[in-house]
Amino acid sequence: MAEHLSNDPDGSNDSWVLGADAERGIAVLGKELDALVPAELSGAVVRVAELRRRLESVELDLVGRFDRSMEWSVDGYRHPTAAVKDRCRVPRGVAGKKVALSRKLASMPATAEAFADGRIGLCHVDRLAKANRPE
Repeated sequence: MAEHLSNDPDGSNDSWVLGADAERGIAVLGKELDALVPAELSGAVVRVAELRRRLESVELDLVGRFDRSMEWSVDGYRHPTAAVKDRCRVPRGVAGKKVALSRKLASMPATAEAFADGRIGLCHVDRLAKANRPE
């Protein structure tokens, strides 16, 4: 596992730079919300949705890397879904979907690119993955 990533079961290591940057960004955004005038709200909603989509893309990329690394087996898990479920504190179905979508995206480079850019979201990726039947 990379030195800068947490090995804590709850993933709470604050030294990981993405986590620290995200926390600072959320804090700044929270303080700035009260300063928005009504005419700015629509743009803010759209921007936050785009950022959420991009963050979901990063999450699936990380889930895929975690899956392929087999790091989950070091802790005695038999499948990455169980590790994602426990570590991310999500229902098994949600964890399974994350693992399955991360695997499917490997054969869908255009979709992965649009997802990473925030042009499409997780629901759209899920629909495209269901329709994708590589030969």
